Amino acid sequence: MHAKLAVQALAESIYKVPSSSLNVVFKPGAFGGQLMANSLNSALQHAHSQDPSLQPSSQQSYFLGPTLIDKDVYFKVDTVRESGRSFVTKRVSSFQLDEGEDISAGLSRPPNFESTVDFYRPSPKLLEAAEEADLDFSKVAEFTDVHSTEDIISSSIPLSELKALLVAKELERGSLYGMAVFLADKLSLADMLLDIRVPKTALREPAGSRSSYWVGVDAGLCAGLDTPSQGKVILPYVSDGMTQVLACFSALNGAKGWDAWPSKLTVWNYGLWFPATAQVEEKREGVSSKKWFLVSYDVLSMEHGKGVGRVELFDWANEKRRAASGNFSVMCMK
Repeated sequence: MHAKLAVQALAESIYKVPSSSLNVVFKPGAFGGQLMANSLNSALQHAHSQDPSLQPSSQQSYFLGPTLIDKDVYFKVDTVRESGRSFVTKRVSSFQLDEGEDISAGLSRPPNFESTVDFYRPSPKLLEAAEEADLDFSKVAEFTDVHSTEDIISSSIPLSELKALLVAKELERGSLYGMAVFLADKLSLADMLLDIRVPKTALREPAGSRSSYWVGVDAGLCAGLDTPSQGKVILPYVSDGMTQVLACFSALNGAKGWDAWPSKLTVWNYGLWFPATAQVEEKREGVSSKKWFLVSYDVLSMEHGKGVGRVELFDWANEKRRAASGNFSVMCMK
């Protein structure tokens, strides 16, 4: 597995990600999507050491405190529920150590990040039913004619061009949206190995409409993710990559209540549900070394300093299947 998503098993239930593998979004914090992916991978390894047939079905994550990029990250995995022969739930808590501390010191402190991962043992009938359900992408029907990497590139613009349009005042958006675009320009997208592109149709979307964006994942990041279980590891990484780039929320533009908010928001809760067949294949399509996903967003409510939204990911290289769906919460930071 690619180093960005790999974890090292130290003991029966302790896993480590070295600081050299961590990606940056806003310094000095580590990229939240990577923490989600690494915690899912830790839970997978722990579950498969007991039963290789277990498949992850959902993941709920909470960002409880800062995770710094200059320290290794440790993940502790516990089994919190085992319901008969069908369901298993793992809780993954992360911590970091100061110089000279041992692991026991980290275990005694409140976690920086916590994730709950549900597993199930799928039957052939369930897998067959999921195979049919995954083909429903009616919510993004306007993109059904986009087939190749060349189609994606020609019908979209990178975030850097979006910033240029705002600077030139060729695109009118609300103050929160504009601020987020400028912050997004400072993201270490090269470290994240993501290419985020805005469909040209999104530039004409009215305020509060559903927002869809392309995320290209470096092919090297997908290397080794050739089984349904492992393939799901990359999905939190892709999904939260979009949420961290708050500039992509055109649904926020001019929406009632948002302009009065403080200009700094944070994602504090993120949940994802995985179809049984979600898989990332090692593919290089067309002239690009990227694997492309379409990520589609809605903002459901905004009140009392908190916003709630939902997200869906479609794997465009794999028959446009729904790869994951979920929800997220954003909150004002004082």
